[in-house]
Formats: sequence, structure tokens, C-alpha cells
Amino acid sequence: SRMLLVLGISLSFMNLTSAIELTAPFSDVPTTHPNVIAISKLKEMGVVAGYPDGTFKPDQQVNRVEALKIILLGSGISTDSTSSRVNFSDIDSSAWYIPYLAKAVALNIVAGYPDGTFHPTQTVNLVENLKMVILANEVDLSTINVTNSPYNDASLSEWYIKYLQYAKELNLIDADTNNNVYPSSPMTRAKLAETLFRQLTV
Repeated sequence: SRMLLVLGISLSFMNLTSAIELTAPFSDVPTTHPNVIAISKLKEMGVVAGYPDGTFKPDQQVNRVEALKIILLGSGISTDSTSSRVNFSDIDSSAWYIPYLAKAVALNIVAGYPDGTFHPTQTVNLVENLKMVILANEVDLSTINVTNSPYNDASLSEWYIKYLQYAKELNLIDADTNNNVYPSSPMTRAKLAETLFRQLTV
């Protein structure tokens, strides 16, 4: 299956990195960077690429369509047979992201807003990113039971609580020393790579 193939590749990469010395994948992602393994793996898979100057810009914030492209590619989801039609009022039908957006909509990974817009350039936050990663990898959250909030800054009444509970159980994200994850914090390229990589290797 798609997931088994991606998982096998990911585990093979982890074994490889333990046997050889890791090299810096980009000029601004040294071997000491906390997300270097995730970024290196996704680069190897052709999921992420650098800029013409050889940088990756790990701290650059990611918008909704940029995140979708990385998540779909990393999760082994092909856009080849997907219709390029999406019905959002703020979408450019000739934009580079249309195949990714159309596929994600078809798979119910993302949806638009009540006013018929999608906001493609809106920065994605931690929980939105987490939801996309989990849905793209067909994770079943029906058995997740949340009786106590997994993080101090996450309310049990929030729509994303099951996603955070799953993330905590599988160590997809890191909390700070006060057990806060800042659900609405902007997602960066490095953090997105780390979350996706951890999901692929669980």
C-alpha cells in the first residue's frame, strides 16, 4: 500500500543515517539543525527542494497550498488522475497549486470557508497542519478518547483536540517546558517537515 511503501523508505533512511555521517542538506540547514534528519529525508524523497541560492529557509512560514503540496507528495498521494477543477472564488484556475488543491479537496483533506473562499496564501498554523498530515495519511481517530487535555494550552472543547491527542501519543510534535504547543502558531517549513516525517515513520 501507499503507506507501507513510504514507511519502508522512511525506516530504511533512519537506519542509513545511523550508519553514516549525516551531511547538511542545504546551506542553511547544518547537521546541527534540530530538524536536519526530517528535512534531509524529505529532500531525498523529492518532497522538498531548496531555493536557487542553495538555501531551504527553514524558518519561513508556510501557506495553505504550500503545505498541501509538501504533505501530499510526502504521503505518496498522486495528483495525476485528479480533476483540476476547484470551485473557490479566490482561486486562480491556472495557479501551480491547482492539482494539489483539487486532490486534497477530493480526499476531504481540506475544505473551503462558508463564503466560498479558500484563502490559498493564508499561513497555516500548527493544528491545521497537523490535521492535513493526519488526514492525508488516512489515520483513523475514531478510537481516540480524550479525557484530559494533552497540552496545557489546548482546551478539550476545541475541534482539534483529537488531533493533538494523537500527536501526543505518537510524538508528532514537541511541547515546551510548560507543556504548551501553541496551536495557533504559524507553521514553518522546518516544523512541517518534522511533523510529516514523524508521521511517516510511526
